[in-house]
Amino acid sequence: MGKHPNKVQKQISFIKANGRFQLDIMDILFLLFLLFGFIVAGIGFYKVYQQGHVSFSTLFIIEAILLFSTLFIPFKYINTFSFQVIHTRLPFEANKDRIISYLRRKGLEVIYSPADDSILMAHMISLGFTSRLMEMTVICLDHKILLNIRSAYGKDIWNFQKDNRLYKREIEEFIQH
Repeated sequence: MGKHPNKVQKQISFIKANGRFQLDIMDILFLLFLLFGFIVAGIGFYKVYQQGHVSFSTLFIIEAILLFSTLFIPFKYINTFSFQVIHTRLPFEANKDRIISYLRRKGLEVIYSPADDSILMAHMISLGFTSRLMEMTVICLDHKILLNIRSAYGKDIWNFQKDNRLYKREIEEFIQH
């Protein structure tokens, strides 16, 4: 890295230091828009209740759902930025060789990052209920590996943790054997 690291190098440094992607302005605006939408919806349903169009129990249920959504959905969205940490007790080169072997065994093409030799990527298709193109980002470090799997077309807040835990477990078993 030179005197003035570019945006990619800053993001890589942030990931290595914090174990997650750094939120950008669009992510923050999306979260604020989501929060504003839930607040407006809550006020709107309260106004409908005041006019006598819905009962108190209906208002209570809707407001509870909106409150839960206001807390849960942004938390899930922010969670998609995090990486799973796989502790290996192996040096960088050994971690990188093991991950490359794992990806090739899975039949995935390894994509090397021109920005940093510790970053590897692979594209895969998740064949769950619906087929989704997924991106796996792996950062190899001394004594650990950082793993993030996400949809290639945006944040998949509902399946994010399931996919990451599944692959984390597979990689841990592959490295141990």
